[in-house]
Amino acid sequence: MKKIFTLIIACVFANANVIQYELKANEEIFKKGFEAGLKALEFQRKNDGYAPKKVEIQKEYFITYNITKMPYNDVIFLQNITAKEGFDTHITKDKLFFGEFEREADAKDALQTLKDKFKINAVINKNKGNEILVTYPKLWGDFYTHIIDKVAKDGYLIKVEVIEVQPKAIEQKPKKEEKPKKTQQVKFENELIKKEKKFFRLKNQKAMFYSVKGDNKDSKNYKEKSLISNGNFALESEKPIVTKQGEKFYKVANKNVYFSDRDVLISK
Repeated sequence: MKKIFTLIIACVFANANVIQYELKANEEIFKKGFEAGLKALEFQRKNDGYAPKKVEIQKEYFITYNITKMPYNDVIFLQNITAKEGFDTHITKDKLFFGEFEREADAKDALQTLKDKFKINAVINKNKGNEILVTYPKLWGDFYTHIIDKVAKDGYLIKVEVIEVQPKAIEQKPKKEEKPKKTQQVKFENELIKKEKKFFRLKNQKAMFYSVKGDNKDSKNYKEKSLISNGNFALESEKPIVTKQGEKFYKVANKNVYFSDRDVLISK
């Protein structure tokens, strides 16, 4: 009888250990899922904002996937895992955007990656000019709208008006007009001749132009913008900008517009 009682006690303790292990495992699963959900929420906040925003498509091809019949949770999950693979993602009301491409070949390669890795049949779209996406940040958007409505309803909304104040005019004594000496005038005219801008044209009917954010001596800071038609472009400098990587670019005067030296013909 004593042996049977001891066996029963041992079984109870064993079952308690199993239950405790299962509870701990479930707690870990919940914790990981909860953390993943928070990361998804934070990702959408950074990527698509609190409220709908416009995203301008500048390149010739872009990829989208129809999400009208897809649960929003699955859309968020798909956005996160594809973003980790390097896709530039945005969610609109009915589509998931997977980035834009200059070449159709690159777009097709990305399309195949989406099909192989994520089993989705996305489509390639051709930019018809000035295409714009409007993001749909549902997770944050509903919350943001609720807060704004609540604040307005409770009477805490503060209206801010910007009032332009004209500064008082400072009375200045008239200065005597000084006529420049003849030698100064000649020098000034010579400087104008030296500063006269030179122009360049493109070798072909169209060429890609770049914009630079940061140091223009680093090729990594050059971003492809779009193809531009040939014309007369004023040179910032006759000497090309040579990057650390050995690439050469010419800058259009007073604009954040650069062309590769391979596309440029400088007039003499």
